[in-house]
Amino acid sequence: MADETSFGRRYAAKLLTNSASLLVSLVNVSLMPRALGPAAYGTLEFLLSFFQSATGFWDPGLSTALFTKLSRRPSDVGLLRVVGLYAGLVALLMAAALAAVGLVG
Repeated sequence: MADETSFGRRYAAKLLTNSASLLVSLVNVSLMPRALGPAAYGTLEFLLSFFQSATGFWDPGLSTALFTKLSRRPSDVGLLRVVGLYAGLVALLMAAALAAVGLVG
């Protein structure tokens, strides 16, 4: 019985967060093009698409593996350190790429 309640709560929380994300996305889609103008909005879309593709490339299923391993060994903090270090490294790489794009123009 406790599992059903836990599942229901998790499902409701996931549904709520997805709904909130949808609302924020709708607001962004309706306001961003008008606020930025066509050229700046095209550049923004290009950069967002590039960085989403790049972060997808640099995530070799590590987040899925982390959750699988943590479910087996919840007290293992070594896994969290490795994944945190890798995520930090990817974030620094993306920040450096963004800074390079900003400098080049």
